[in-house]
Amino acid sequence: MASFFIWGFWMYCGFHFCISGFTQNRGYCHGILKLREELIEAGHYFDNHARVAYWTWDMNFDLVASELQIVCTRAGVRPVVGIYGYSYGGWGSLKFARALDNRGIDVREMVLSDPVGRPWFWPAPLPAATSMLSREYAFALTVPANVENCKVFYQRGSRPQGHRVVARMPSVTDVKEKELKGYTHVQMDDAQEFHDAVLESAGRIGDFVAAHKV
Repeated sequence: MASFFIWGFWMYCGFHFCISGFTQNRGYCHGILKLREELIEAGHYFDNHARVAYWTWDMNFDLVASELQIVCTRAGVRPVVGIYGYSYGGWGSLKFARALDNRGIDVREMVLSDPVGRPWFWPAPLPAATSMLSREYAFALTVPANVENCKVFYQRGSRPQGHRVVARMPSVTDVKEKELKGYTHVQMDDAQEFHDAVLESAGRIGDFVAAHKV
């Protein structure tokens, strides 16, 4: 994870994490890479109150969570976290959220596009057969209780298709799911509705951070 240096008199700092899917990498311009650039262009990077990072779905998120905790402790700020994932990146987003929960860090905003799960024991280099099950038969993905808001987009035009997403504690986590018509799975990382929702969530984080500047 690239180190984040935070200067100025800020009580909070926004951290935005974009997590890509199974076949995506840094070798071509896919929708999650575009999303990272859109967040940067919108002003959520290169200043003293916000940072943006991009990770693949199979990242060691325990290490990412540990570094975030270390950096924020060193800088004396509280992280306000947004996580945005596509396909297996949705599964990775929830894994990351659990790693943050283990360190007492909350996730203010989460936006997932066609999130697809996999058994925890399945070897990372291989796609899981269960990923191809329809929404009705695939196991649901569970959002940990440290997540405040989770918005989910899914499609039924192809497989894999986004698995159902449920809150571990519905009393503290607001999960909203929406079907997008006219998309296949491979198009969902570029879905405009997904990108718009991410920018809206990032804007809420930015407004909160700015309102609490010391």
